Amino acid sequence: MAAWREINEMRGDPKGCCNLAQMLFTSHGHFLTEWEAGFVESIGKKQNVGAFSTRQVELLLDLRDSVTPVEEIHGINLATLSRRCFEARADLPEADEEWIVALCAKPLKCMRRSEGLRLLRVARHLRLIESA
Repeated sequence: MAAWREINEMRGDPKGCCNLAQMLFTSHGHFLTEWEAGFVESIGKKQNVGAFSTRQVELLLDLRDSVTPVEEIHGINLATLSRRCFEARADLPEADEEWIVALCAKPLKCMRRSEGLRLLRVARHLRLIESA
């Protein structure tokens, strides 16, 4: 979650919000869900806006943080960990099992930071990594 100070600074910089939204859409569009892509595209197109709402800025900054592509977290290679989770998926709740199957169905070099954090949670559940 973005810091309150950063949210307030961005609220006072609508052009900065538009630029961030445009960058997210063009650079990380393939990592965005349909709703997220529509949201950042609409923010990026706004011209002459006095200020964005606190919630809009908070969502924009959270998207920035969550779509950052990562190959590893805490020194753990996520591609390797996803394969190990896939192999042990029978011990997962149904929703996590379906998510792992869908994740491993596509070529995986890197993933969204938010997906990586979910993968760590799943791996801890399977006891493939230690809980921190």
